[in-house]
Amino acid sequence: MEQPTPQEPTAEPGVNVSVEPNQEPNELDLMKQEIQALKDGFKKEISGLNRKNSELEKEKTDLERQGLEEQERIKLELDDMKEAKLKEEQELTQLRRERTIESALVSAELPIQLARRINGSSDEEINSDIAEMKEFIQKISEEKAEKIVNERLGGKPPVQGKTPDGTTMKQADFKLLDPEEQMKFMKGGGITYK
Repeated sequence: MEQPTPQEPTAEPGVNVSVEPNQEPNELDLMKQEIQALKDGFKKEISGLNRKNSELEKEKTDLERQGLEEQERIKLELDDMKEAKLKEEQELTQLRRERTIESALVSAELPIQLARRINGSSDEEINSDIAEMKEFIQKISEEKAEKIVNERLGGKPPVQGKTPDGTTMKQADFKLLDPEEQMKFMKGGGITYK
C-alpha cells in the first residue's frame, strides 16, 4: 500500500500556517487554519456588506430628503394657490358690495358719490344704511328750507289761503251763491277751500 504523500497545507493569503518543513500538519492545525480562513473571509464580506449598507442608508436618506423637499415645494405651491384664491374671492366680494351700494343709491335717488360713506356687507345692512342716510338728508334739507323761508319772511308766518284782498270762502258756501255772485267773487280774486 502506498502511503499518502503529505500535502502542503492550503492557506488563504494572510493566514499564518506554522508548520515546520519536515513535519506534517495535523488535522487540528488544518481545521484551525480553515476556521481562520473562514473568519477572515467573513470579516471581509461583513466589511463589504457594512459598506454597502452604509451606501444604501445614505441613498435612502437622500431620497427621503428629496421627497420631503418635493412635499415642501408642493405644500408651498398649494399654500400660494389657496392665498391667491382667497384674494380673488375677497376682490369679488368687494366688487359685488360696490355694485350693490351703487344700485341701492340709484334706487334711493341719492348721488353715487356717497358710496364710500355706506357701511355694511350684506344687502340688508347696505339698504338699511342707505335708508337712514336718505332720511337724514331729507330731514336736514327740510330744516334748511324752513330756515330759509323764515329768514325771507322776516319771522312772520306765511299767509296761506288768502287772496290779496283777503276774501276766502268754503266751497259749500260758494255753491249756494247764484251764478252771477260766483262770477263776481272769482273775478275779485276770491279763493274757495274745503
